Amino acid sequence: MEDLNGSSSFFEVIEDGVNRARELIQALIESAQQAAEGFKARAAKFWETIWQIDKAKALFASLLGTDHHETLTKILYLLGRHAVFRVPLFRYGPQLSEFRHRFR
Repeated sequence: MEDLNGSSSFFEVIEDGVNRARELIQALIESAQQAAEGFKARAAKFWETIWQIDKAKALFASLLGTDHHETLTKILYLLGRHAVFRVPLFRYGPQLSEFRHRFR
């Protein structure tokens, strides 16, 4: 419907704008659906990993015959002792200069 000047009518312009807005909203909905599916897959993988870690802790604790918190505490204690004894406090050299000031 063109008026006498050859331009589109007001209602055609509005209808065209509404159609473009509808297409844009549909594209946004499709994009959000794809993002939600990806998030759902990542969340499922995350919770599966957490569940496997929990199973591994329980299995490890049952093999040692202790609670898994106690086992974790023992492991952290041993790692801490290993780290403390690895610090070379009595050697000399440019790479150890920050350790020497502790005993002077």
